[in-house]
Amino acid sequence: MKRLILLALVVGCGGSLAKIDDDAGVTPPNKDGGPKPDASPPPPPPFDAEPPPIDATVDVGPPCQLTMCGSDCVDTSSDLNNCGSCFNVCTSGSCVGSTCATGAPPQGTCDHSLCDDSTLLQAGCDPVGCSKTICANDPYCCDTAWDSICVSEVATYCAGYSCP
Repeated sequence: MKRLILLALVVGCGGSLAKIDDDAGVTPPNKDGGPKPDASPPPPPPFDAEPPPIDATVDVGPPCQLTMCGSDCVDTSSDLNNCGSCFNVCTSGSCVGSTCATGAPPQGTCDHSLCDDSTLLQAGCDPVGCSKTICANDPYCCDTAWDSICVSEVATYCAGYSCP
């Protein structure tokens, strides 16, 4: 009885009855009888990887203990492209003690050039004190012979000088 009154009320108020479809939510078949193709692509598969932590850091090694020139850590006391300061290029081919070396030190009273391996030299025979500094660090040069090691030490101990 209640259903009949409800039906009469709906129809009497100008409403219409909707057909109740037991197949609601099912895709109607295609013309050939098969199911309609789904227009939307399937959802992507789930992503299983864990995202990185928000506070992730990159290990770039120890901090530069020398001088940063651009992105390079350099020793401006001996770097040919950053001699004494960043981007100061030594065209002489040698950077010693932050100075572009200009060549052999003056010979002074030495028996031969400090750039020639030969007999021993007397400490202090050159006017700039190069032989004295080398002999203080390597006594062999003034006690035995001025060899190729002594020659290479010109660039190490004599700021502004180098041997070719």
